[in-house]
Amino acid sequence: MKDFEAEPHWIAEELEAVFTQIGQRQSGPRQLLLELLGELARTGQGFTADELWTRMRQKDGVGRATVFRTLKSLVEHEVLDQVEFPDGTRLYRVCGERVAPGHAHHHHLACSQCHKIVTLTYCFDSAALEQIAHNAGFQIAGHSITLYGLCQDCQTGTVRSVT
Repeated sequence: MKDFEAEPHWIAEELEAVFTQIGQRQSGPRQLLLELLGELARTGQGFTADELWTRMRQKDGVGRATVFRTLKSLVEHEVLDQVEFPDGTRLYRVCGERVAPGHAHHHHLACSQCHKIVTLTYCFDSAALEQIAHNAGFQIAGHSITLYGLCQDCQTGTVRSVT
C-alpha cells in the first residue's frame, strides 16, 4: 500500500491516470482539481461540491456545473465515495482501490451533527449478507453501508453543529 505522507504527489498522479482512463481531457481546471483532490485525500476530510467549487473558483474561473459533473463521474468510477447525511448534506471523500490500493472495501461512520466521517473497515460476514439476500429474494452485486450517529466530540459538546 502506498504511503500518502511519504509520497505526497502519488494521489494526484493516480487521479490523473483515472481521469485519462475515463476520458477526461487534461486542462488547467482539471489539473487544479487533481491538486485539490490530492490535498483533500491526504487530510481524509470530507468535502461538499460547493466547497470544492469555491476553492477552484478562487484560482480558476471553472464553472460550478463542471465540478458537479466531474464529481458525479468520479463517484460512478469508484474514485470518490459520496456520503449523504439525513439533513441532505452530501460529502465526498477520495477513496477506493483505484487511488488507494488496500483501501477498496470499507464503510463509513458518519456524525449526523458535525458531519465527521470515519472509515470503517469492518464488514458483515459474507454468510450474513447471503442470508439477507436470500430472505429478500435478491442477488447482491455489492454494498455500501453508512452508520449514522454522534461522534465523541458531539456527544460531549466540544464541537459546534454545522447545521
